[in-house]
Amino acid sequence: MRTAKIERVHEGVYAAIAEGDGVAVGNAGFVDLGGETLVFDTHVSLAAARELRAAAERFGPVRTVVLSHWHGDHVYGAGAFDADANVVATAGTAELMRQRTGPRIEAMKARPLEEFD
Repeated sequence: MRTAKIERVHEGVYAAIAEGDGVAVGNAGFVDLGGETLVFDTHVSLAAARELRAAAERFGPVRTVVLSHWHGDHVYGAGAFDADANVVATAGTAELMRQRTGPRIEAMKARPLEEFD
């Protein structure tokens, strides 16, 4: 299963670039803070987020997950991280997630699998 390619951007800074035709869709990244790791966005799928988490945890436990905005390709993977990780977002992002994320996931669950590419 194709997810994301991890690329070093700078010392301690990594981008998780979604691979074409894979299950990551949106890009994400992480920063080695020395003893712990901060993750920025979480991809669209739990599978891709689990791989992101594993890559980030090579540098230390993920203590903080920053969600840049409410789109599913940035937030749906958040469930792959430990419950004790601090998930942060702006108040506006949090409100849009409450309003839109649940209904979108329910609509996706209601679609027959044959309709997904």
